[in-house]
Amino acid sequence: MKHEMTRLDGTMWTARFMWNERCFVLTNNRIPLETLRRSLGQVAQDVERGGSVVVERRGEEVFALVPIRLYRYLEGERRALVESTREAREAFSDLSGDEVEGLVGAEMEAARDRTPPTKSADDR
Repeated sequence: MKHEMTRLDGTMWTARFMWNERCFVLTNNRIPLETLRRSLGQVAQDVERGGSVVVERRGEEVFALVPIRLYRYLEGERRALVESTREAREAFSDLSGDEVEGLVGAEMEAARDRTPPTKSADDR
C-alpha cells in the first residue's frame, strides 16, 4: 500500500507501508540525527500515528523509533523466542553432541525438501 506524506522540509514523498501482524509499519523513512533534534515533536507525532523512523548519523543507522504497539509485539516475540530456546535446551540437555547434530542435520534436510527451488538469474 502506498501513502502520500509530507516530509519535515515540506516536500511530498510516497511511502510504502507493510502489514506486520498487528500494525502497519512505515518503511524507508530515514532521517539524519540533526533533523530529529530540530523536529522531535513532529517525528514523535508521526511515530504515534504508526510511522517508524530510522535515525542515521553520518550515513549509518544508529537507532529506530517505532510505535509502542510494534515495540510490545517485538518484545513479546523476543521473550517467546528466549523461552522456546530455553525449553529446547532443557529438552535436549541429555543428548550427546553427535545426537544433536544428527537431529539438526535431519531437520535441515527435511526443510530443504519442503522449500520450493528458487529461480536463478538465467531462468528469469
